Amino acid sequence: MKMPPIPLIEVQKSTLGACDAHTASINLCDVCQKLDIQELLAQSEAQPSTREETVLTGLLYDFLEYKPGLPNFFQHQSSLGALKASANTGCTFCRLIFKSWSTSAERSETVDKAIDDARQGQLFIGTSSHNVSKAEMPIIIVTQRPDGQSSRTLCTFDVFSERHSVARKISKFVGTPVAPHSDSELCRVTGMEWFQECLHNHPECGPARSFRRPTRLINVGRKRNIDPHIEVDEAPSTISWAALSYCWGPGIAKFTLRSDTFEDFRAGIALEKWPATLRDAIRITQNLGLQYLWIDALCILQDSATDWRVEAARMQDVYSGAAVTIIASESPSTAAGIYAPRPPFTCEPCQLPFRDSGEQSTVWLRPSFCNAVDMSYTNPLQRRIWTLQESLLAPRSLSFRKDQVMWECSRGRFTEGGHMVMMDHLFDSKDFFHNKIWKNRANAVYRGLQFGLLKQVCALETQKSRIGWLPKYMTSSGYNMENSLNLNPYSRWHEIIFEYSRRNYAKDTDILPALGGVARAFADITKDKYCAGMWESELLQSLCWWRQGVLLDKSKKRLYGPSNMDFTRPTAYRAPSWSWAGINGGRVTMSNIAISDDIPIKNIATPVKIYLEPLAEDLYGQLKSGYLTIKGSLFPLGDLSVEYWRNISPSWETYKSLPKSNKVDSETCKYPALHAFTVQLLNGRSNATFEFEQQHTSHPNQRFAAFLIALTEGVSEEDKNEGIESMTGAANLLLLESIDSKDGEYRRIGVAVVRRPGELSVIVPETRVTETNKWKDLGDEHWKRFENEVCMPIIDALEAKAWIEVAKHSPKRTTIRIM
Repeated sequence: MKMPPIPLIEVQKSTLGACDAHTASINLCDVCQKLDIQELLAQSEAQPSTREETVLTGLLYDFLEYKPGLPNFFQHQSSLGALKASANTGCTFCRLIFKSWSTSAERSETVDKAIDDARQGQLFIGTSSHNVSKAEMPIIIVTQRPDGQSSRTLCTFDVFSERHSVARKISKFVGTPVAPHSDSELCRVTGMEWFQECLHNHPECGPARSFRRPTRLINVGRKRNIDPHIEVDEAPSTISWAALSYCWGPGIAKFTLRSDTFEDFRAGIALEKWPATLRDAIRITQNLGLQYLWIDALCILQDSATDWRVEAARMQDVYSGAAVTIIASESPSTAAGIYAPRPPFTCEPCQLPFRDSGEQSTVWLRPSFCNAVDMSYTNPLQRRIWTLQESLLAPRSLSFRKDQVMWECSRGRFTEGGHMVMMDHLFDSKDFFHNKIWKNRANAVYRGLQFGLLKQVCALETQKSRIGWLPKYMTSSGYNMENSLNLNPYSRWHEIIFEYSRRNYAKDTDILPALGGVARAFADITKDKYCAGMWESELLQSLCWWRQGVLLDKSKKRLYGPSNMDFTRPTAYRAPSWSWAGINGGRVTMSNIAISDDIPIKNIATPVKIYLEPLAEDLYGQLKSGYLTIKGSLFPLGDLSVEYWRNISPSWETYKSLPKSNKVDSETCKYPALHAFTVQLLNGRSNATFEFEQQHTSHPNQRFAAFLIALTEGVSEEDKNEGIESMTGAANLLLLESIDSKDGEYRRIGVAVVRRPGELSVIVPETRVTETNKWKDLGDEHWKRFENEVCMPIIDALEAKAWIEVAKHSPKRTTIRIM
């Protein structure tokens, strides 16, 4: 379905804002008249490509194709002084360049004058390099290249023209206008064209299978002659619907579906009575040619916990099955509306001739930052946990951002300014969940068999390790998939959790339910078992997560000590202590295990049983209880709480000024160095302190321990290939405390990483190439030299001693239960 073109005069008005489209004309100096923009773009496209191997997130590697820029294509004004003079005489392009540079924060008038005085101020106009693999467009750059100095870029510009112009047919590097407001006719037509193009001409775009129709939908009507109303299981199962992703904000409570409002919404409510954001969403749905819309506040009974749990479990169906998801990115509440005010253009675009052998047309240049879509993930919508899965599950989305409207699908991101950006394989890329090319029946069967086989390999390794037959290397389903399929889905999951965990929630018990839809979609692909925010095949790697502390003062950027932390605990049970979802906090780093895949395993834990009890028969939703039975080496520690800063000093400020002791008392426990290292960790690392405050619950005769997840030591395969014999190694341990007086039951209170002390070889050379269990006992004279000659911080010496205890004196494996 091809949309009618927007009249040229409207395009110019929407592009230039205050500039009068009738009087806008080309007024160029003699120098600028010689610039051939069409030839510049044509030569830029004709440049030979280079290929570069690049590591991409979620992929093992990829080759990206680049084309070099043409920075010296055109010799412009001889100096900034000449540029200013030409701008003052009326040249519109010189004026655009001079104004862009004179308002830049990077400008220094002193440097400008020095370059001009040295007669080194020649200006050049050319193009930047661009990434062909990601469908990037080159931008126009204005540079100076003083002798003996690196070039400096004064400003950058985008070339654009009306959507159906001759220039856009000639060059794919010509963009499109950006309207001054997002509810313009230009934006409406652009959104409709994107939708139709994706539906009919993007074979890779999802959904990859049929999803259940939502229980309730809002019938908005194809025309604006009906009152929007709720339909319950009345629409045909084959209908298409849009879904809305938005912020509730204050004041929506009255306009929600409840037992007392149900009949009103069934009958229909006049559109003018709907809150602004919901009203805008209805009109956008109608403009896209769809009749039905799903909005959570009106399609879930908000006063029924049972209905909420049932419908929350169907989020995957709602958003993955939607024809498009409308994303109100900049709207902080339902009263604000979807169309946020846009920042005004600071520089008026400039019109230039666009020459071709057949005919001549014109194009416009605007500062390139006008075309830069805000991807900082700081808008109101991107601070809520529920909206992450809404965007990830949507096969297509139409986002109304503060600077542009943007379309996203499996093919890429399309901006209002006419740019297309291929996905970077990051957490928010739609290629993983929705790409139909690799999710068609044949590919799905093949990958399903591959995933199943690789999972069986990991399961066999687990079974062997239970009887003491440890694997040679640290392997996982993700690692095997990366080698076999060039894809590691668990890396993508780690990125999703990293982003998800920084977001806010109204109810802290939503932490798992708000992730349930994405988890279901992930399980559909990997066939793996979901375990409270983690996955069975990657459980050992994931158990060593750590979570950032939360600041009391949100305006501060970093944690400087416990006095700045918010230690508020969850209001109700959310997950077992071994899951990151069980505590409050900031960003979660899942891949914290300091262990390389190509260094030999010396000791590794073995999961025996994972038990999770859901609150309402949904393992992807809220949990009631759970535990992990695991077999491995348990290192008893002394009473950590006695030496914890809060029990030593009345305040953190007083404690941190107290002298720290390096004394390791062998009478305290069997592993005194590991104990002392752990104490220093809890008292000296803000994130370790934060988790201890979140998890620790004391009881009489409490016991503390460190549980070894994995220990590696040896020469990596890469070092062997390069002839390097130096050994490396690391041990990851969970810090545990007993629960009441139950024998064998523990709660996680932290995580510790102990690294092999390579610097020790300066004092004892043979340790560089000898396994730790063969080291001779080191005396006080060795440790004094180590502390004086190698390192100054006390914790470094403690870590070296703790490593020897863990690697040389590990206790026999035992089975425990972590609640």
